[in-house]
Amino acid sequence: YLRLAWSYLEPQEGRFRWEIVDGPAQRWIARGKKIALRFSASEGDRGVGTPWWVKDAGAKGYFFA
Repeated sequence: YLRLAWSYLEPQEGRFRWEIVDGPAQRWIARGKKIALRFSASEGDRGVGTPWWVKDAGAKGYFFA
């Protein structure tokens, strides 16, 4: 199971960093394991999940406890 913030996967609009998913995934697949992926727009650290370019484009958001 790989959980990754959307902001790490797509730091710039339309530019994906698939290598940060492929590397760990391929290591487990090579061992005959199945994997699960989760890309999150909300993570524990404030502001980490959603990329800044989304916010800069005017998307509204909020923080919750």
